[in-house]
Amino acid sequence: MNNLNNVFNVVNGNLHQFQVRIIDTGEQYDTTLFNDGDPMVEFLDTTLNEAGQSISMFYVSSLIDHEPGSSLDLAGGISKWIIDGDTMDSIVDWLNDYFGYGR
Repeated sequence: MNNLNNVFNVVNGNLHQFQVRIIDTGEQYDTTLFNDGDPMVEFLDTTLNEAGQSISMFYVSSLIDHEPGSSLDLAGGISKWIIDGDTMDSIVDWLNDYFGYGR
């Protein structure tokens, strides 16, 4: 574990606000569930309220290998829930820093 923040706030190319949150192994999420597997990343839409609406979750290992400059569709073609390539690169850099990986 490190001392970096496990929450990263971003704005996509459509000016939509998201909170990206790391859910480490053993950590609680969604008020009653615990992550008993590999670390995950949860994407929340925080445009309308600070608590946010959960959109999707991915394993960190899936995102670390994300192709630089490519976007990530969080919810099957809903344009406001697409993370553009530059923003996605920032998220992957943050994950690499958090977990001590190299890019």
